[in-house]
Amino acid sequence: MQENLREPLKRRTLGDRLNRLKPTALQSASVVAGLAMLAGGVWLYFHDVPFAGEPVVAMKIRPLEKISTASTPKKTDDQNVVDKDIPPEPDPADLAADRAAAGKQRFAVIQRAGRMIVRPLRRAPVSAVSERGPFGTLPKIAKNGRKPFDVYSSKLSKAVLRSAKPKIALVIGGMGINVELTNQAIRELPGQVTFAFAPYGRNLQGMINKARQRGHEVVLHLPMEPFGYPGINPGPRTLLASAEPLENLKNLKWLMSRFTGYSGVTNYMGGKFTSDGGALLPVFSQLKSRGLVFFDDSSNGETLIKSIARAANLPSRAADITINGDQAFSAIQQTLLDLENIARKKGLAIATGTGLANTIDAVETWSRDLEERGFLLVPLSLAYKGAKT
Repeated sequence: MQENLREPLKRRTLGDRLNRLKPTALQSASVVAGLAMLAGGVWLYFHDVPFAGEPVVAMKIRPLEKISTASTPKKTDDQNVVDKDIPPEPDPADLAADRAAAGKQRFAVIQRAGRMIVRPLRRAPVSAVSERGPFGTLPKIAKNGRKPFDVYSSKLSKAVLRSAKPKIALVIGGMGINVELTNQAIRELPGQVTFAFAPYGRNLQGMINKARQRGHEVVLHLPMEPFGYPGINPGPRTLLASAEPLENLKNLKWLMSRFTGYSGVTNYMGGKFTSDGGALLPVFSQLKSRGLVFFDDSSNGETLIKSIARAANLPSRAADITINGDQAFSAIQQTLLDLENIARKKGLAIATGTGLANTIDAVETWSRDLEERGFLLVPLSLAYKGAKT
């Protein structure tokens, strides 16, 4: 710079000015790079690049191996060496036949050699044993004398009836109110188990026909006045000891019209009602005239059920033991073992319980090898076979 100060001042020529404006190599490179980026951006704007900005992974895909099927042409010996361990694909027609056979084997079975085997029951209602009532369909005795008990009960072979094996009947009640537990019981419990359906709930007839399709007999839960009513209330249209007989019969017809397909009825609560002969006799007479039977769940202790049923000529049976569904799984299992001991002594034992999850699980587990242990699980109707109905 000092040298430049010593130089005399003079006018610069045009060539000198142009030389001073000449860019350096770094400046030139920067300009070229900027122009390239701008051109690239313009090109991308006007062209569609589907994976621009997205990660791309490249991988090698192996060719699919050929699987030998029933329709595949036969291979040479060399090919069979490669594919000999690959099983042939099953024919869809064979699979359908296998599924149908399995379904028949499980649900639509025959009875043979004293072994109780389940078959689907008739879809309800059956017109011959049905009539139109003031609130819906009611059971009735057919013109040929056939009763709802006969039509809606399981058909048992003579071999089963005469078998010397101890027999056990189970009645699981409270069905139809909790749909999930009802469906679980229908799905998981053996078809010989009898279900007691409450006259309340939605789609009762659909659930009952589903249960009967699986072989389950059905009885109707009749709500009866307990001690402590109305603080303890079984439900609408409860049969009351203090009500006029005509009022109870009217409510009875309403309760009996909630669904069809039941062969008998059972009490729901009813400690007070079943201790009053004057209230009980008209109801039992009505059940008898409609070709039904009565099952006492034995929850009320000493009652007049047995004597009034005899007076009305109504077939009646009572439970020997009650399964407490509030107990632990192991406790319910012990109750079922006690039931086996009763069956050994009496030849036939009847138990009742409520369709709670613990009860369903315990009964399903207990029943798996029951026949192998020398017992027959039977529907409730067997307890009435041979009785005058």
